[in-house]
Amino acid sequence: MLCFLLFVVYMVGMVALGIVAFVQDGLTEKAIYLTEGVDFRGRGCGPSGAVFFPHYQTNPDFGVCVTSCPIQGINVDVTLPVLSSAAWVNVSDVIASPVPPAVANATTSMSTTFQSVSFPGYDTIKQGYVCAPKEALDAVSADTSQLNDVLGLYIGGIRQNWEPLLYSAGICLGFAIVYLILLRFGGCFILGLSVVSIQVALVVAAAYVWSLSTNDGLDRHAQNILLIVAVFLVCGAMAYFLAVVVLVQRLLLAGKFLVYGTRVFSNMNKMALIPFAYAFALVAVLAWGLSVAVCLFTAGTAVDVEEAIPVESGGTVTVLVRSFQRNTTLRWLFVYHAFGMYWVVSVLLALVDMTVAMAVGVWYFTPTDRQTKAKAFDVADPVQFSMTTIVKYHVGTAAFSALVVAPVRYIRNFFMYIDDHKEADMTGNWFGQLCSTLCCCCIWCFNRFIVFICKESYFITAIEGTSFYSAAKVAHGLITSRILRIGAINRIGNASVLLVRYHGLFSIRDGQMIVQGKTLICSATTAVAWTLMANKTSPSSIVVPMVVVALVSYAIAHTFMTLYETSINVLLLSFALDESMNGGRNRAEFAQADFTKYV
Repeated sequence: MLCFLLFVVYMVGMVALGIVAFVQDGLTEKAIYLTEGVDFRGRGCGPSGAVFFPHYQTNPDFGVCVTSCPIQGINVDVTLPVLSSAAWVNVSDVIASPVPPAVANATTSMSTTFQSVSFPGYDTIKQGYVCAPKEALDAVSADTSQLNDVLGLYIGGIRQNWEPLLYSAGICLGFAIVYLILLRFGGCFILGLSVVSIQVALVVAAAYVWSLSTNDGLDRHAQNILLIVAVFLVCGAMAYFLAVVVLVQRLLLAGKFLVYGTRVFSNMNKMALIPFAYAFALVAVLAWGLSVAVCLFTAGTAVDVEEAIPVESGGTVTVLVRSFQRNTTLRWLFVYHAFGMYWVVSVLLALVDMTVAMAVGVWYFTPTDRQTKAKAFDVADPVQFSMTTIVKYHVGTAAFSALVVAPVRYIRNFFMYIDDHKEADMTGNWFGQLCSTLCCCCIWCFNRFIVFICKESYFITAIEGTSFYSAAKVAHGLITSRILRIGAINRIGNASVLLVRYHGLFSIRDGQMIVQGKTLICSATTAVAWTLMANKTSPSSIVVPMVVVALVSYAIAHTFMTLYETSINVLLLSFALDESMNGGRNRAEFAQADFTKYV
């Protein structure tokens, strides 16, 4: 109950933060500060343009839009709205004009006149949406807000590619439905086809990324990144092929467990409604979370200041320069928002697992009618009963399990960061390096143990309806008392999931042979989304959107594949629980004979 209340309070805080963020109007007018270059009047330069700063030393906020970055010896001609009270020396050809909207609220006592002026160019290189000087890139980055906002530049890719992100959710939903239907009517065949498809996908992806790395239109840094990715894909394809060859027998045995998952699914057809409900909830939460993230990074205030700008002829012109001052407080609150998004998504994924687990547990422990050979359920609708019970009583359990795992993962990532960024003076200190590596390994093992126990615990909670702590003790007892059998079963799943899930826990008890389906769905969705992305030549515009597509598609695929993944897991866990309650090994009362034989 305490964790449930904490979760509710945290979500209330996230809603309040979201309201504050949306009030900043970051999805419309202010979004240009993340998606394109902005000139001194607060106008966007367009997706293909860039902003050039003629006097970055003295006037770092005065930028003008250019179609291409200038070079030394080429003047940049622009038309400026000059304040009449500080008119330029030669004003014979000046044309009077009303005050532009960008400066209308800054001064009402002065009129403006548009005047053509020239600025001397210098050698520049395009960095993001800015034409930065080659000789003083670091100095300009420190003073120019549009150039030092690296994180905002990446977040802006979400706003720039919101349509592909939306389409990818629907595409992933379609792929997941098709794959689930294929699993339902041809599980073993689809399992084998998935193995071949993943191998082909790795080879094709490696070749495609390798070809991209030779594109002369990309800068050297982007080419090096693509080349590294291509090498990793080639190594992954080779390792995956060797794993399949070595573990082919276990792969065939793993396919047989799909039959039992299909048996449960065919007896409770309404289970197909579970992933739809949670998938739509996931999409809604993620859409809201991404919108809030963009609004937090675009929060700020535009301030108009009079500045005297030197021109090529030696004179000066006075213009109003709009400076955008970012709201650093709201940006820091993005950390709060990011953790909340992780928490709520983890809770939704845990709830879908628990719902399926309760439905499968009800099916397993329901006696079979000897005459009809069908399950004699005590409840009218096991699926509806499971969904109602889980949402009503076990949201706190899901929130607690996600909250327990999160700090361990963050600590592990912190130590891994330290291990990867050792100071130069530690290069010869082998003892320090050894301690750092051992610490990372210990935290990794502890993290895997916590994740495994938490998942088994909320499965026991779903089956027995007990608290999380009581379920954890039962799960620990079942695992330790049958560690050899569980270890043997875990090894079976290696054949079908090796090198396809980054978590690294390869077991049929975790339903991980279904992960191949998740990987295929995620890969196919990501490939389609790549073709829909805007401005693919700019890594900063597509890195975050592509990561979001991969995570969202994996989460949606999980909600569908969990019908088999969790079914297999809970069947094996229920079998162990059945033996424990009825006297030990080979004394399971509710297990069917063929299932007992294969286990």
